[in-house]
Amino acid sequence: MRSSFGYTQGTVDIAVSTGVDRGVDIHSHGSDDIIDVINPQALGTPCGDRITYGTFITQSQYFYQPVSYGFGGAGAPDAAPLIARWTIAGIEAVGPSGSLDAPTPDGTFTIEYAIDPVTAELSLSSGGGQKYRVDVTVTMTEADGSGATTATVVFAAKGYYDGYAPGDLEKLERCMFKYAKSAKLRLRDYLIPPGPDPSGLDLVDRINQLRMQQLIGQVAAQHPGAASALAALTALRYGVRGR
Repeated sequence: MRSSFGYTQGTVDIAVSTGVDRGVDIHSHGSDDIIDVINPQALGTPCGDRITYGTFITQSQYFYQPVSYGFGGAGAPDAAPLIARWTIAGIEAVGPSGSLDAPTPDGTFTIEYAIDPVTAELSLSSGGGQKYRVDVTVTMTEADGSGATTATVVFAAKGYYDGYAPGDLEKLERCMFKYAKSAKLRLRDYLIPPGPDPSGLDLVDRINQLRMQQLIGQVAAQHPGAASALAALTALRYGVRGR
């Protein structure tokens, strides 16, 4: 678009031309919901928190919304609706809902799907305990089939994991930070990586096991209670984990 303004005439000249390439993005959201737990182990922290470790079975449901740009050159109200076609693991999803058998390197898995007839949003659901990854591709075209463009994301069904129940790892780490503070340890002493502002980092999976074990030995003489608690917490965090 090009425009100019005539101060004396009080007029504006505007020129509009097409030049945006067609494209499509995929916005996604969803969850991996726990539906069962195998061999749950009830544990406790020195802070009195109750936490559970085990094998958690999950079922995944995710939603994929295509967002297009550069289409519909005729302009409203004359622009006809765009056409969106979805494929999962290379197989086209036909109809408003259904299921398909998706081949993956880990085997063939049945995936339930549904497509919103107005927004073309795709929803996918995995079976409980099924772990795999498949490509999800949308092909967007004008109503007459022209201007095809695609975008691809990955549907990753988590299936299961060995570890703590949701929220329990955070309880464990809060307790660890409490005793580390009582032993006068700084976050930068044991976080990965050390830096000028480690408190701004995502703390999950950033505690350095080897450095923590070394620090426990160094503070044991002056802070025996805190060192003992930190040793127990370190064993909980690393000794009973498979995340």
